[in-house]
Parts: sequence; structure tokens; C-alpha cells
Amino acid sequence: MKYPLIIIAIALSSLTACDNKPNSSLATDATPRQAEQTFVDVAPTSPTPVAQSANAQAIDCQAVTSTLTAIDINSQIDDFDKADKPLNHCLPTADNTTQIKWATQYQLAYQRFLSFWQGDKFLLDEAEFDQLNQVMYDIHYNKKYNESNIVKLPPKAQHLIKQVKQNKLKIADYCEGEFDFVNDYQAFAKLFTPHLPKGQAVMIERLASDNQEPLWCDAGLSISLDELIERALFWQDYQKTYPQSVFIDDAKRLSLFYEYLLFFDSDNTRWLNDDKTAFITYINENDETFTDEASFVKLAKHNSELGKKAQAFLAFIATPTDERDDKYPINPANLDERHLDDPSQIEDWERATLQLMTALDKTKVDTPSCISTPICLPDTSDEP
Repeated sequence: MKYPLIIIAIALSSLTACDNKPNSSLATDATPRQAEQTFVDVAPTSPTPVAQSANAQAIDCQAVTSTLTAIDINSQIDDFDKADKPLNHCLPTADNTTQIKWATQYQLAYQRFLSFWQGDKFLLDEAEFDQLNQVMYDIHYNKKYNESNIVKLPPKAQHLIKQVKQNKLKIADYCEGEFDFVNDYQAFAKLFTPHLPKGQAVMIERLASDNQEPLWCDAGLSISLDELIERALFWQDYQKTYPQSVFIDDAKRLSLFYEYLLFFDSDNTRWLNDDKTAFITYINENDETFTDEASFVKLAKHNSELGKKAQAFLAFIATPTDERDDKYPINPANLDERHLDDPSQIEDWERATLQLMTALDKTKVDTPSCISTPICLPDTSDEP
């Protein structure tokens, strides 16, 4: 049986492993904001009304971390309301390292809260799982549903459905009948970004915008080719605009990831035939034939590194297969162990992919931890 509420992992054959979208022309990242006031949890020797007030603030702010880390699978949505109040009070004067720490802890707290896994035990039986999935489908797609079906669900599931109906949580559709509860990423961005340097705020706002809906759907992409190109260009431009951002490494990973998807597609989202010699022809809803070549031709005219890659991509497609071995020798670093042991096991479609990696000077790419969250989380992976 399939379980929802786990970040969906879709295997790409070649991969191992924010409200309005900002323009690519963005202001320079500011130096991380320093604390305007330092909160010290030490009682003054001679308390005065003012000193007592400051000390109360110190306890309040220092308790943010413990409040967030205490949230788990058994918590209630009200526990986040309790965390929001001190965060709104403390974020404006916290140092930037603490601001980012709280943002990370906040998202991790939501992931624990929304989980139906307690250790190795899944809290729903098969019938409850199917019933919950049906209710989530009906609500997400504005279908008619029977309230009695919700009452039959376990208390935690009822609680989460109630929060969705009150617009405090969202439902994400990962296709093939699998749904997940996620927090409202725009609300996350609204809470944290007003207090962050420009580059950090831009990144979180962008992630919140891009990632509220899943990237994957049935081993394919849920976004269009043109949107994929736009994302790849955005993260390339972000690195130039905010080179000193503390999120620069995450931006680099996102840039490489979307670039890889752009030129190597996925199992159920493909631009090229198996030997990568021609674009696949599709038929649209008006019975008209089309290919995705025009999008790549347009990108190849773009004055950017990604535009140069698109030029190399088109040149590779135009190269006869019998000339590719000499022109695009396979990089051993891109070979799996079985290929290294026996090169004859390289299938023709694998050979074309490996040669294309040479043409684009690409190696295998790890999937960043933030293609489904509003902030990149440490030590987590969302592998496609």
C-alpha cells in the first residue's frame, strides 16, 4: 500500500542524489542585519520596572527555540499560534543567524506536526488511509463530499482537515491518488521575510511561490517547459545578484538542479526521442502537432550561461550518432559501477544521455533539499 504524507520521491534515471515572483533584476543583498537589542536572561541586581520588562522579553525570546522544537506529531495547530506571537516580537531585533535558525525550526516543526508516522509506525490503517485520501481529493478539487466521511477519520486527520477548511493548511496533490498536508508557505514567508536581508527574503518568497504545489506528478513534471526555463534562469541570475547571500550555496544547487531537468527531462516529461536526435512531436487539444524545439531555440538566443548551454544542446541534437563517440567522449565520472565493470552494458539511450552530459559539461546532480519547502532544510533530501 502507498502512504501519503511522505515527501514523494520520483526516480529520474540520470539523477542520483516565493507571493509574486521577483524579477531577475534585483537589488544587491544587504549585509545581514545585526541585533538592535541583546536579550540576556540575567536578573538585574536592583530591579527597576524597565529592567523587569526587558528581562521578561529575554525569557520570551529565548523560549522561541524550545517552543518550536517541542511541536511534534501530537501537537495542535494552536501551538503554532503560540509560537507566532513571540516570533513577531523577537524577529525584528534578533541577529540574522538566529532569524534563519528560527525559520528552519519553524518549518521542521510543521513537518513533524503534519506527519502520520510515529517512529516506524504509520498511524492510519489501509481503510483510514483510503478514506482520508478521498476526502483530501474532494476538498482539494472542490468536489462534493459527505461530512460523515470526515467524522469517521481518526482525530488527528479530522484536526488537519478542519485546518484546511479554515485555510490554515493546504493540500498538495502528488498524483496517482496520493495527497499530503502542507503548511501555507505564503504565511511562512509573510512571517519571516520582513525581517531578513533582501537576498534572503527574495529566496524564501520565491521558494514559497514555487513549492506550494508539488514539482512532481506521476514521474513527470507538473510545470511547463517555459516555467522550467524561467526557474533555471531565475536561480542563475540570483547568484549574480546576491553573491554574498548566506543562501548562495542553496541557490547554486537549485540552479544546477533545474538546469539538469531542463536538458535531461524526466521519465514522463520528455522533449527528445531516446537517442536524442529529434524533438518528440505531440498533438494538442486542437489536434495540432507541435514540439518543444521553439522554447529551446528562444533560450539559445538568451545572453546567459543557460543560453550557451541551449546552443550546445541544439548542436548535440543535430550531430549524427555515428560522430558522437569522437566528438563527445563519455566522462567516466558519469558512469555507474556496472558500466565501469562492463562498458558493453551501456544501452543506446544511456549512451546518448552520457554523451549529452559531455556536450553540456555536466555531471550527475544531487537534488537540493528545497524543491518542496519554503526554505532549504539541512540534512534533508527531496530526491526525484
